[in-house]
Amino acid sequence: MTIGNLRPTALAIAMLVTFDTSTRAQSVTQGDLTAAAAKTAFQSPMVVNTVLAAADRSLWQTGKWFSAKEYEDLGRFTCDGLSLRRDYKPKHESWTAGLLTSAEPVSAEKVRVRFKATITNPDDNHDKVVKLLFEVMHGQTVVKSVAMSGIGVEEGQSGSGQASVVLSMSDLETDPPPTLRITMTTEND
Repeated sequence: MTIGNLRPTALAIAMLVTFDTSTRAQSVTQGDLTAAAAKTAFQSPMVVNTVLAAADRSLWQTGKWFSAKEYEDLGRFTCDGLSLRRDYKPKHESWTAGLLTSAEPVSAEKVRVRFKATITNPDDNHDKVVKLLFEVMHGQTVVKSVAMSGIGVEEGQSGSGQASVVLSMSDLETDPPPTLRITMTTEND
């Protein structure tokens, strides 16, 4: 490779890297934001950046729970051994989404977005108490937040909780769409 070809090659690589990172739908990091992208096992707190499925009005079914593929994918990550998933089948290493949401208009300008989280604790782990903080984000700005606290999850069992926020319709109709940041913290019970 000559020096003349080096600059276009470096630019092409930089464009690929930039394109790849800007199109990622979600990320999961250690609370200090320094964890490697390929890591799946985290210590408390674990921070998840994902899609806000409720921003997609085509998924709305008034009062009914729905999910997104990205929410099912969250089941592969653990925080102190706990995972956000339901119906886990260890033999097949399969599960369904542990995060469900619903969206229901409460007026012409407002919508209630509910979150239902199921957390699974493996057989060889301590009983835990979990707190989930849900933050609706526009870029780095928190639009609304709500916490689920005191979710007890015994060893080898699942636990669940629910929370909701009321958003303006305009909060859901931004470009780019709003995202969801979830912070999971755990304590031994």
